[in-house]
Amino acid sequence: MVTKPVRLLLVEDNPADVDLILDALTNATVRSRVEVANDGEQALAWLNAVETLPDLIFLDLNLPKMGGLDVLQKLKQTSRFKRVPVVVLTSSQADQDVLKSYDLGANTYTCKPLNLNDYRQVIRIIEAFWFGVAQLPPDQK
Repeated sequence: MVTKPVRLLLVEDNPADVDLILDALTNATVRSRVEVANDGEQALAWLNAVETLPDLIFLDLNLPKMGGLDVLQKLKQTSRFKRVPVVVLTSSQADQDVLKSYDLGANTYTCKPLNLNDYRQVIRIIEAFWFGVAQLPPDQK
């Protein structure tokens, strides 16, 4: 179980989805510090600029400038980033997106729920697993 605040990177271009995820994390049992990147290029730039990497990345696939699959590929091909767990959180239910995400090293693939209560529940489940059950890599520089 994680007792310190966790660091999250949310890569999401839709402000409504950002608000939903931040709202769900506000009510979470684990304290978190969340950085938001609105596109893939911004996410990679932020990751390259920080000293300590996030504990978990929430990654949408449908992003401007650089799509989520391209971001995922770069993350998992870069030795500094490849151990950071990536939760694909997207509206796409396309089999090809699911398969490609796992082929590129996604740790899980989750479709965005359609209503607010389900959205909160999904975020709580992700939080409970990654910060209550899973053993995360130690702080990564």
